[in-house]
Amino acid sequence: MTGIRPAAPADAVAVARLLVEAGGGLVEHVSRRVAPGSDPVALMAALVEDPLSPYSFRNCFVTIDGDEITAAVNVYPAEAFRPDPGVIDRLSPADRARLAPLYETRVEGSLYLSGMAVAYGHRGEGLGRLLMGEVFATAQRLGRREVSLMVWADNVNVVRFYAASGFLRRRIVPLDLAPELPHKGGMFLMVAPVPEPSPHAPERDEGIIA
Repeated sequence: MTGIRPAAPADAVAVARLLVEAGGGLVEHVSRRVAPGSDPVALMAALVEDPLSPYSFRNCFVTIDGDEITAAVNVYPAEAFRPDPGVIDRLSPADRARLAPLYETRVEGSLYLSGMAVAYGHRGEGLGRLLMGEVFATAQRLGRREVSLMVWADNVNVVRFYAASGFLRRRIVPLDLAPELPHKGGMFLMVAPVPEPSPHAPERDEGIIA
């Protein structure tokens, strides 16, 4: 039976695997330059385990089927979307310049949806919609009026999903990173208004967020 809950430290590897997939090659691209030969999932798992990281388990929700984590989402206040000194300081000036547009387009005051992915064998089960409901509920709880995200412009199915969830394209974020990346054409910055909470919605205090 499908359920949804806040992530826990023990979920770090499973969540990291999904967040790496959600990045569409971006995490692998950065990890190759920061720590050549390293495992991108292991690097992301360390961030998920860190309670002070924006990618912390504290800022993630997962769907579950029995003991299996079937999907995950990572969200946090947009103000926390900034270069990590431990990463950015180890990049070349050229790589820093290529990544700069990512951080220059954040939507201040919004809740930032950093990444969401559904495990391959569970796509089409409505798990993305289930997680998106949690994203908007979190934004309401934190008093955020908008949710923002960035998605690869050529990832048509994912762009369509976010559009159906209420997100509108605000601009294109140009990213000239590397030929090995599977996506071209930069990313769309997409923003959705947060609906007013229902007066009958239950109070909730689990989960997040710094």
